[in-house]
Amino acid sequence: MSSIGYKPFSIEYGIDTDEAFTRVEQEALYTDAIDRRPYWGGYTKTMISPSHPCLLEALSLFEKEGIKTGTAIDVGCGISLSSIALLDRNWNVIAVDYSQEALDNFREFANTFNPDWIKKGQLTLVHASAEEYLFPEHVTLIIASSICYFNPLKIRKIWDNIHASLQPGGRFVGSFFPRNFMDIVMRAISGQWFADSSTISALIESDKYRNETSRTNTSNLEICFVSKKREREHSSAPALFSIHRTSYYDAVRSLPSKKFSHLFPYAADLVADVRELCTFTSIASAIVTVASSALQADTTFSKYVFAGSVAA
Repeated sequence: MSSIGYKPFSIEYGIDTDEAFTRVEQEALYTDAIDRRPYWGGYTKTMISPSHPCLLEALSLFEKEGIKTGTAIDVGCGISLSSIALLDRNWNVIAVDYSQEALDNFREFANTFNPDWIKKGQLTLVHASAEEYLFPEHVTLIIASSICYFNPLKIRKIWDNIHASLQPGGRFVGSFFPRNFMDIVMRAISGQWFADSSTISALIESDKYRNETSRTNTSNLEICFVSKKREREHSSAPALFSIHRTSYYDAVRSLPSKKFSHLFPYAADLVADVRELCTFTSIASAIVTVASSALQADTTFSKYVFAGSVAA
């Protein structure tokens, strides 16, 4: 039994709840057991991570507040154009990745722009996983484009560490969908996607941030966001995550194949299950538990097909 203490249902035809629950645990164990560092190291030999779609927006918001430079952490950096863009604007950047090969490739890449970035300490490369990294305090900006690739059962710890690291008014820029997003529901609806960015907006607003933008990046099938750490803690009253049944039903009705017809009755149950499961302090784990089991996700925090909101 998982420490989350929840046995989610499965919407994959023919998979019972016990098997679905086992798969969630297996996915988390797989993430820990399989060493993917060689893969990511090889990936960075040929692939450069584009600048985050919301980075320039975040920098513009800082500039309106009179903040032109600061310290940024790029979590799961790979070869990051986000870091390059910040360095070029005189920001100090801490680039974190658990693949030493990826960091070595990034070092070589950064040196082609300006070798002084590393020599003079403007760019610091840190070999660590996101969950093991000791985030410094009073950071101005944190970028996490790789959230969707982290172990789903450790995402809460990472999320909390990011929040604790930011100074009041600091910003968290991230993405919750991978660029190679593809799952059974998306294929079934012939490439259309029904995710609602209000899900992410509500998640951010109820977790000590003020959401500044949350939108779907249709070219990469990501939900991208910029959030600002609140200057003061807001109400600590627990919030519950609920599913918008209308959006969920609309998505289900659009499925052309009869084999998906069994999804429809589960929507009401999902609402009740999630309400019973979690206050917002555990919402990240709750969401990924439901999402991973329901959509058979690839050990990631990436597969939301249902729209949601936070309600008191």
